[in-house]
Amino acid sequence: MALKIEWGFHTDRGQVRSKNEDSCLTWYATKSAPPIQAIFAVADGMGGHPGGDQASRLAVKGLEKILTACKIFPLGEASAIITQTFQEVHAMIRKGMEDDPKLSGMGTTLTALIMAQDHLYAGHVGDSRLYALNLIDTEPQVTCLTKDHTLAYEQMEAGVIDSEDLETHPLSHVLTRSIGAGDVARVDTMDLGPAPAEERDYLICSDGLIRVVHPREFAGIVKGKSPEKAARALVNIANERGAPDNITVILVHFGTAVEPQKV
Repeated sequence: MALKIEWGFHTDRGQVRSKNEDSCLTWYATKSAPPIQAIFAVADGMGGHPGGDQASRLAVKGLEKILTACKIFPLGEASAIITQTFQEVHAMIRKGMEDDPKLSGMGTTLTALIMAQDHLYAGHVGDSRLYALNLIDTEPQVTCLTKDHTLAYEQMEAGVIDSEDLETHPLSHVLTRSIGAGDVARVDTMDLGPAPAEERDYLICSDGLIRVVHPREFAGIVKGKSPEKAARALVNIANERGAPDNITVILVHFGTAVEPQKV
């Protein structure tokens, strides 16, 4: 059996915003056996600040440029490599602000799923989210793998607000971390283990989806659809519900492909 990966994405400005400040990256290696095999990322430019769209584009382009240039990727050093990569992207955005004062204050979230040597990792700053979806069980499971870097999330962890109120809380849009803010980026990294041989999906999204489509709805919406159709369906539902923010969704499906038998 061979590992099979399929993915799809869709992005939209939503029903209120005048432009789309989200950016996304779907990259898969075409050369044989490079250390970095795939990168999937969502960046949500900070609304209300100049250059949000530029910050998000710079983030995903910088992430791709740096990671795909890696010649080696020791598994024991993955967290350090991902953190350093995010720091370099952070520095690019800081440099952009220095070069053009009109862009002062620009920033973005950045959440990435990375496959290297058949192993999965994640890097995360901000409030875009990464979910693991197990859709083959009788009762599908949807698990959020990231923590929102927002004031609302901090209040939830402190027991001030309930988890059910997190997505709609007024402080859910106030970031405590972003790419571009401060001298250094504070990066969360995760080792997600070997790329799954069984059927498994990963979903990366900007917070524009979560505002109007609850994660408990994900399984029912995406099950049975191709990744491309599933991503589009989620965005369409968000738009039908008024989508007050930009919406971006990437869905990555892992499975197995039967290798042809020699006769």
